[in-house]
Amino acid sequence: RYLLVGQRVWNLAFSLDGKRIYTANGVTNDMSVIDTNSLKVLRSVPVGQLPWGVVAAP
Repeated sequence: RYLLVGQRVWNLAFSLDGKRIYTANGVTNDMSVIDTNSLKVLRSVPVGQLPWGVVAAP
């Protein structure tokens, strides 16, 4: 399955409960939040220039 998120996903992380995936989108300078149950992109969040990684923490 293909999901449309920001450009050039450089890294991703799963939430601790496994319900969300967070992607660092390097070219579009944002991160995407994906629901793992429905496989839908819930939102894109601007994060600043060239986000390289993402970490999910409580």
